[in-house]
Amino acid sequence: MRVAIDHFTDPICPWAFSAERQRLRIAWLYGDQLALTTRMVVLSRTPEEALARGFSLELLERGLALIQGRFGMPIAVARPARHVASVVPCRAVVAARRHAPDAAEALLRELRVRHMAGTAVIDEPE
Repeated sequence: MRVAIDHFTDPICPWAFSAERQRLRIAWLYGDQLALTTRMVVLSRTPEEALARGFSLELLERGLALIQGRFGMPIAVARPARHVASVVPCRAVVAARRHAPDAAEALLRELRVRHMAGTAVIDEPE
């Protein structure tokens, strides 16, 4: 019997990044017994959305430091210059899943690692 799991995530979410090791461990432990499907949730369509919800860059900086300290994640804790919209990275992962399925997980990982390292993630629709 296979267990179906829908994994909802966003490439720029630090909480999703910190949970990645548990997801990978479950996949490793149970292998073919799992039907793991990754689904993108868009946390923001524009950088301004987070600010409009009251999520300041100061709060983001504190949250990144908390996650980095609590879970030992390789996250840059310096205050970012601006918020990043997640719609474009989410679409990139979905496009990879549709057109190059074997590359989708690697792309998601690369986007996460770059974003958490403070390297710019492309978020402009152009």
